[in-house]
Amino acid sequence: MLDQLTALLISLLMLSVMGYLMSALKETMDFKRAVVRFKSRKVTQSLIDQYDVKIFKLGGRRVNIGDEVKIVLENEEQLKGCVLGARKKLNSLALITELDEIVELNIRQIRKLKIVTKYGRLF
Repeated sequence: MLDQLTALLISLLMLSVMGYLMSALKETMDFKRAVVRFKSRKVTQSLIDQYDVKIFKLGGRRVNIGDEVKIVLENEEQLKGCVLGARKKLNSLALITELDEIVELNIRQIRKLKIVTKYGRLF
């Protein structure tokens, strides 16, 4: 009985690892084709096309569209979300938060930026 349970758990673990690898490879292939998928109904292709910069440097870090970031603002407010892009003329960065809100921030408001996960990266 214990051997069967162990075999079942090992096979479920292997399936979950393979599922993770397949989804990460799909993200990598999409990123190489310049396609980014968001789990939001508010984000459309026309909204993404409004932002003219998709890959940029901010605070010495290279930030791509689709990266999940954590931002601390000057007023100590914290935001966590995915990068939609940036507008060079307005000097602003757009995020889609976990609450499915689109937030556009001025670069000068950002005190600290931490990249939680890079889009299309395996580890």
